[in-house]
Amino acid sequence: MSYKLLAIDLDDTLLNDNLEISRTNLDALKYALDKGVKLVLCTGRPTQSVSKYIEAIEGYGSEDFAIVFNGSIITSAKGEVIFRKYINKELLEKLVDIGRAEDVDIQIYNDRELLVEKYTNRIKDYENLSGMKAKHIEDLKNEQMSIKVLYNCTDTSKLDRIKAKIECELKNEVFVFYSKKAYLEVLCNEGNKGIALEYLANKLSITREQVIAIGDSENDIYMLEFAGLAICMKNGRETVKAIADYITQNTNNENGVAEAIYKFI
Repeated sequence: MSYKLLAIDLDDTLLNDNLEISRTNLDALKYALDKGVKLVLCTGRPTQSVSKYIEAIEGYGSEDFAIVFNGSIITSAKGEVIFRKYINKELLEKLVDIGRAEDVDIQIYNDRELLVEKYTNRIKDYENLSGMKAKHIEDLKNEQMSIKVLYNCTDTSKLDRIKAKIECELKNEVFVFYSKKAYLEVLCNEGNKGIALEYLANKLSITREQVIAIGDSENDIYMLEFAGLAICMKNGRETVKAIADYITQNTNNENGVAEAIYKFI
């Protein structure tokens, strides 16, 4: 099979634990781009947090793309938005109330800002990870929309209860999933990595059989299910490995992405 589109998750996949793209992975990405494969970075991170990685990849040009906010937005490498989906105000209010009931940190997002009601150490840690600064506001329910909602808490029992409640009460309105152990995310039902990747493939006249997707976490399952070749990292979650066509022999700290690129492209 001649693959034409390569979709790669960032955290715990392309990035090592120091949040860097290794030289080996950079060389592999250039190899794929030189062979005419289009690249799309697919991440839960905001747009601003992806720019430095795009700039680091030699050959990542204006005809390549990034899927950000876990599929709610697609941008070109130049930053032009070509796809955007929002959580509306009515739904946002319900999601804020659900988070408040469990007393977890709630993060919402517009195109350029991360908004919070409480500025806690958990929020500070997220700022350091994402490179995005939080803005304090009095009431999240006053906002008209959000690209996504993130519940941030180390007590996973609280997050499990939130997830169960959302799946029970709002099942047909949203996608809810863990992007990391302490991060439970919610998107509108018209946006996830799989929907965004399918939209992009159609725009580029690329069939799903010509798409490779590489990821590690629950938020990657949607795009792996769409792709013709689904690859999970060795360090990935068991639920992701269960639906993968191939599991790398190397972790994100051992250039697992490069392994996959050289094996299949």
